Amino acid sequence: MDRRLPPPFVQQVQEGNDVVEVISGYVALKKSGQNFVGLCPFHGEKSPSFTVSSAKQLFHCFGCGVGGNLFTFLMKTEGITFPEAVRALGKRIGLSPPDTMESSREAKQRDRLRTLLQLAAGRFHDQLLTHASAAKARAYLADRQMTEATIDTFGLGYALAAWDGLMTPLIRQGWTPQELCDAGLIVRRSEGSGYYDRFRDRVIFPIRDLQGQVVGFGARVLDDGQPKYLNSPETALYSKGRLLYGLDRARAAASRTGCLVVVEGYFDAIAAHQAGLTHVVATLGTALTTAHIALLQRLAPKVVLLFDPDPAGVRATLRTVDLFLEHGLSASVATLPTGDDPDSFLHRYGTAAFEARLSAAQPLLEFAIERALACAPHDQITGKTAVVQALVPTLRKVQSRLELDHYLRLLAQRLAVSEASLRADLARSVSDAGRARPGAVPPEPRPLTTSVAAWTGEERVLLHLWVHRHIEADQLVSRLRPEEFFHPTAQALMRLIRESVESGETDPIRAVSARAAADDALAAAVAGLSLLELEYDSAEKAFEECAGKLRGRQLDEQVRQLEQARRAAEVEGNDQRVQELQTAILQSRRTLEVPPGSRIG
Repeated sequence: MDRRLPPPFVQQVQEGNDVVEVISGYVALKKSGQNFVGLCPFHGEKSPSFTVSSAKQLFHCFGCGVGGNLFTFLMKTEGITFPEAVRALGKRIGLSPPDTMESSREAKQRDRLRTLLQLAAGRFHDQLLTHASAAKARAYLADRQMTEATIDTFGLGYALAAWDGLMTPLIRQGWTPQELCDAGLIVRRSEGSGYYDRFRDRVIFPIRDLQGQVVGFGARVLDDGQPKYLNSPETALYSKGRLLYGLDRARAAASRTGCLVVVEGYFDAIAAHQAGLTHVVATLGTALTTAHIALLQRLAPKVVLLFDPDPAGVRATLRTVDLFLEHGLSASVATLPTGDDPDSFLHRYGTAAFEARLSAAQPLLEFAIERALACAPHDQITGKTAVVQALVPTLRKVQSRLELDHYLRLLAQRLAVSEASLRADLARSVSDAGRARPGAVPPEPRPLTTSVAAWTGEERVLLHLWVHRHIEADQLVSRLRPEEFFHPTAQALMRLIRESVESGETDPIRAVSARAAADDALAAAVAGLSLLELEYDSAEKAFEECAGKLRGRQLDEQVRQLEQARRAAEVEGNDQRVQELQTAILQSRRTLEVPPGSRIG
């Protein structure tokens, strides 16, 4: 934990936020007994092992071992530091950090960028509403049937046609050209010195992160100029491959409906929200990426793709097939009449017709099969072969045997070939893919995660007894030293418990949990122990037995190491060292015979 953070402020922030409410904005959760469960956002899984406890204000994944409290979750999902997580959650409930709270240089820079971008968004919005030269932008949005309420909700704006319409007033307010550059608002001139506004004479779409903070902008030209759409460049806050437009507003509906609809354009998403379909998001002028899929998977178990029906939209859809299959995320494709996009379709046919199209969405792999069949004449053997060759690499990635059987049967029927021949081709493809190829790079092994499941049973029970308040911290500390635990994380947790007791803290569990939040392994351990369900006939008896067994295990290990050293000394002919080690072995063995309850301190 960053000790520069005032503990009272951290505690106030933690108590003011509910872990279920916050995590529900990232993960689709369902009630299960006293807890909530969902698909883990930190590793791919099909059966939910991610558990959130409202009573304990903790989360833990029993699949990968990741866990912790609110701060830990935000740090891992947003990629931010502990102080940043505290500030973000404080802001969520209207708390500002005290003046004494310090942060890293990077955190301060990110905060300044956020402030600057929010200021720019406000200026763009005011210009759209009040500036005389924005009349054509207002007329354009009215023509696109954007209501005043929608314009205000999404903070739409207008960039003046001037080369320094944004830069000059912001510099007058004390912002430096370098800061404006870092925020992606201005561009350095390629010839000579100086800068100019990146966005000029365009309708502005503020792009927000999951917390609703402005991180960048999209901009549409008002005439026939190029490019038609212009986005912010990659910055410390903005990465188009990790963001989806409108997701900050869509995630609540996604949690409620279990579905997210992905469209291509800003206006498509805005029109859907204006029509009451608030589970719609848009890509930012880029194809869906692995990061996008992981983000979608965290928030909803089902995704519907609704890209334009033109060839470019079809290609964009097909490019996502393998990504969805590799992540095991259920996806389907909704289609619109030729010439329509979601925006125009909604205005022409209405919400009910739009929802009917979504309800009739076709499974993504089925869509890919139909497109492959449409692209090759399959009444001849060459066409059949081409279709199979195009689809086999994708079919190979289907994780469900039931789904694979379904699609192989469908493809066999459409090609008028035997299902057995398709299975043979698929098996041959898998075999070929499994052979080592010269120069092929093997996949990186999945990193190991720290979980209490890796601890000895005694370690798990002893610290579980403490977390669930069956024994007191001073009782645990007086009986066992951190060095008597085997697993490094269990040792580290014991050190925190001892520090808490020595500091005289009135609630060691709360104090240790707060300190553990800044360390992934410790946070996961505390959460895992807190959500682990163990029952005891007698907590005191369980404590005595496990304390004795753990101490015995440690002494056994100590004797083993001494005997190994003695044998080495015998080989070397060092009689004095042999005698010293033999004495130490006898002392350790006598210690093993002492009843565990007789040692205090």
